[in-house]
Amino acid sequence: MGIQWTERRTNRIQFGNETHEVIYALPEIEWPEKWSWKDKLISDGCVHPLARECVYRSMHRVVAKVILVNSNHEIAMAKVKRGFFTGHWTLPGGFVDYAEHPVEGAS
Repeated sequence: MGIQWTERRTNRIQFGNETHEVIYALPEIEWPEKWSWKDKLISDGCVHPLARECVYRSMHRVVAKVILVNSNHEIAMAKVKRGFFTGHWTLPGGFVDYAEHPVEGAS
């Protein structure tokens, strides 16, 4: 297809009597507006069961947080702008993508 991509992780999945190797990678392209988000793929009956299984296995919602303390022993906090905890205070950080190190997710 001629699309450049960056490999993040390779999974081996037993599906039936066959073992499949699935490469998780990020395409180096503009994100097309009409592509489905992976959250919707696991419930789409038109998607191959192996593809749905790969997406399902990569949907963990892990969060990485950091504790930043200044010279006055004050801790940095951030106010949540979206999601379930909008308006609440939390430590700075973020969601960790599949195959991402927690240090990357917290930055």
